[in-house]
Amino acid sequence: MDITFSCQTCGQHIVIDEAGAGQTIQCPKCGNNITVPSLASETVAPSLPPIHDAKTCPSCAETVKLAAKVCRFCGYDFVTGQRSTSPASQTVQQPVESVRARSGVMDGVKLGCGMFIVLPLIILGIIAFAFHGCGSTVSGFVNARKQSQARRIINDARQLDSAIDMWAIAKGHKDGNAVNTVEAAVYLKGQAWMSNDILNNPYSFGNVGTNQVTISSETKTALDGVGVDWGNF
Repeated sequence: MDITFSCQTCGQHIVIDEAGAGQTIQCPKCGNNITVPSLASETVAPSLPPIHDAKTCPSCAETVKLAAKVCRFCGYDFVTGQRSTSPASQTVQQPVESVRARSGVMDGVKLGCGMFIVLPLIILGIIAFAFHGCGSTVSGFVNARKQSQARRIINDARQLDSAIDMWAIAKGHKDGNAVNTVEAAVYLKGQAWMSNDILNNPYSFGNVGTNQVTISSETKTALDGVGVDWGNF
């Protein structure tokens, strides 16, 4: 029969076989040492109320407040279903006004053929500036999306790793034993076992204690260059 109790430090819900009563284990979430209670004194972790004040952004999969109209991570507009207008369109206004002022001066001063040389150069400068601003904005959105995807994948890997820890403790497996993902899936509360990440690349599962979960090298390559720390995964 299983013993169900909670970590007194972080509230992590833990299930372990009654054979582990009285043993000292580490909380899979915060690492705090916990003495497994006897079956008679087990405490059932209170069920947490569902979160009703949050929603998931369909563009970057980040969680934002329910009342949010624009995603603070990627700029997705929940009202229009599109990303917010690029600020690059606003930055072009100052050069445009400058060109108008210069063209007014040129109208008053007859520069002859020199005007036909200077004016195209100004126009080319404005076009180059506009393209540079748009390119920076697009690059910023791409990096923000990659960071969001990487955080999601790392969080999923941590949940899988935690489920394997609880399975190993409950079933008495030692370091070096092969991981049985079918049995470990029981300890992934509230969701199905994730064999692939959100980029559809497979997770690798090793032995208990060392490299239990490894994120695909293809995923790491695809999300490289945005300052992501993959940790032990």
